Amino acid sequence: MGEFLSQLERNGVQDINYAVAEFGDLGKASNDAVRALVYMVNKAQNDADRKTAELSQKLIKLQENLSQVMGDEHVGDLYERDDKGYATGYLVRKYNYGLFYKDYREFIRKLN
Repeated sequence: MGEFLSQLERNGVQDINYAVAEFGDLGKASNDAVRALVYMVNKAQNDADRKTAELSQKLIKLQENLSQVMGDEHVGDLYERDDKGYATGYLVRKYNYGLFYKDYREFIRKLN
């Protein structure tokens, strides 16, 4: 457990599911400190998810208003594009989820 925590401290948490895969559901651990840590991480993740949903709802409402005023062709800038220029259905953000999932599906297809 100490090595795992040291690794998290050095590299940061990229995916909280890593801890679940390595150690199982730590929310049921016998150690109070571990359970408290799991609670804090889950609370932070839930808060982030809630804020993302609230912001997404606001953006969708703004998109609807923009469509009514300017027409649909200007609203397309809110959505990611794949490498062929097609809208992926994901809102633009730091990472292009459409391209990620396309590459991920191709990777999985090659594994099988």
